[in-house]
Amino acid sequence: LIAVHSRLTLYDTIQSVINGMKVLTSSEAGEIYLIDEYAGNMTRYVKDNGTIKKLTFYKISEGLTGTCLLQKRIINFDNPLEDSRFVSEIDQPGDDGLKNIIYVPLINTNEEIVAVLQLAHSGNKFTEDEIKKLELVSGHVALAIERSKRIEQMLKEEKQDANMNLSKFLSENISTPVDVINRYTLLLN
Repeated sequence: LIAVHSRLTLYDTIQSVINGMKVLTSSEAGEIYLIDEYAGNMTRYVKDNGTIKKLTFYKISEGLTGTCLLQKRIINFDNPLEDSRFVSEIDQPGDDGLKNIIYVPLINTNEEIVAVLQLAHSGNKFTEDEIKKLELVSGHVALAIERSKRIEQMLKEEKQDANMNLSKFLSENISTPVDVINRYTLLLN
């Protein structure tokens, strides 16, 4: 039922957001790390040879992405590679040549961080105008990501329920013909 109403996966939503934010800020690269504060990890989706993979990082406070998360504020860097907190595996969206990176916390209406958006370009540091644009849309982005996560969870639950109902139907309806065959065989003997 829900599948009829939603054709976008969480991965599709993330990619759409990244593409929109790149256009909004004239960025050359972008990345989103989903945050699970309860589990204490960050997750990023990547496409590898047509397969979507989920990469999980287990130190939520690691790198500049973790710093953005903990401080719940935008961090705008001109060459963050020089910062001692920089962890290239987490903090570098796109090529190593992109020296200007901004980290944006995506905060929901309950003041919880849903994700951290990273954008990078080779030009100058991100402008105040670009930062204001990102601040304006960040809450809406957090809401879109949360909704996509909920839809995927509901689809998963719906699929599990359908599988259980099918198993129940098969076990109930196959046993009846087998019982009839067994009884008929007994009568013939």
